[in-house]
Amino acid sequence: MEPDPEILELPLSLIVPWEDQPRRGPKGDYALVESIRALGVLEPLIVYRDGEVYRLVAGERRYWAAREAGLERVPVRVVPKPDPGTLHQMALAENLTRAPLDAFETVEAVLKHAFLNFGHTEESFLELLRRTRTDHEGARRRRTHLDPLRHEGLKALREILRGFPIAPLTFVVKYAHLFRLPPEVRRALAGAGLSLQEALELVRDPAKLERIREWMGRLERGEVFTPLSPGEHLWRVARNVARYRPKPPRPRGPLGQLQGIVERLERLYEKAPEGWAPRLREALDSLTSILEEEGELEDGYEAPEDDGGDEEGGEG
Repeated sequence: MEPDPEILELPLSLIVPWEDQPRRGPKGDYALVESIRALGVLEPLIVYRDGEVYRLVAGERRYWAAREAGLERVPVRVVPKPDPGTLHQMALAENLTRAPLDAFETVEAVLKHAFLNFGHTEESFLELLRRTRTDHEGARRRRTHLDPLRHEGLKALREILRGFPIAPLTFVVKYAHLFRLPPEVRRALAGAGLSLQEALELVRDPAKLERIREWMGRLERGEVFTPLSPGEHLWRVARNVARYRPKPPRPRGPLGQLQGIVERLERLYEKAPEGWAPRLREALDSLTSILEEEGELEDGYEAPEDDGGDEEGGEG
């Protein structure tokens, strides 16, 4: 089989990743690194020439995996330099077909896409979201709904979100809340791997947002010793803060003692020999039903997880 004349092999040292890449998360992918170490890069990277270097258009995960695997040269396909809007669209298409973006990567990518390809400033895009949400809430009060094919806001958002796995109304009702966070926080947490529900915790709970901002300041001032980069350490802190749930206060008296027994039995159940499991489960179900019947737990008992350390995972 003859080689494709459009595909070249270039030294990795000549390829420069794109600084506006929508995906900001960790670069490592162990499975991909091992595959490339064994078989090489099977799908060429897409690049364009920029003076003495080649700038990456698509294939960032393969690029970083090839570097980690120790490759010196990789196959590439050289294309003409795209305009910024097309470049962003190509990078989005590459990322969205590989793995979903996290919540903050998503809102930042949508905002950038709206600017490059539809001429929206952040202010005009947020105004579009506000108008559409106001109309949606008015329609709900009238017990009707907006027509997605006729409502101007939803039509505009459908065009902007084309290619994103998000319905326009979902973006208006849920994702738009993330724009209430300061822009520097949104950008810093893009790549942290937070789901939409976890990201919304920072909107709902001002104390959690303040905790994140406090850590941003400490990391910026170099007050935290960490083997990670400051950005990766902040992402780890953000995941712990967003996912943290305080243990509910234990009731006093016999019910409090009973709840303590249930918690200990839950931990024992996870580690007990297989033969014990049926009897322990039966005991747990009986004790839990007593707690529920007494009205101490509104939604049924769930044993709190073992913390295993402090809330932010330490400073070292």
